[in-house]
Amino acid sequence: EEADVVLGYDNGSTNVRLTASADNQEVNVKHSLDNTKIELTASADNQEISIDHQMDNTNIRLTASADNQEVTISQQLDANNRVAPTINNRGDISVEWERSLGDDSTLTARLK
Repeated sequence: EEADVVLGYDNGSTNVRLTASADNQEVNVKHSLDNTKIELTASADNQEISIDHQMDNTNIRLTASADNQEVTISQQLDANNRVAPTINNRGDISVEWERSLGDDSTLTARLK
């Protein structure tokens, strides 16, 4: 049986977690700065970063790895409607529309 070693650090705005075993090592770093959140995950097999920024009714999320990059720009149109187009490095485009139906219920439609 192999044992994992987990080390962590958290000061409120920055969180670092290192997980290691004989076969796998991974580090995850999260940092918040006002309306922007940055997350980096790295292991021997994969490295990925995501940046999420909120300003008023608009949210921009960028996710990138060596093979895939994607950006989503989400706009809250009013209290009940949100639209979010997404484009990636392969040229794929999708648009998501979310409608609040009240009582914690939503309807989401996605066009790819």
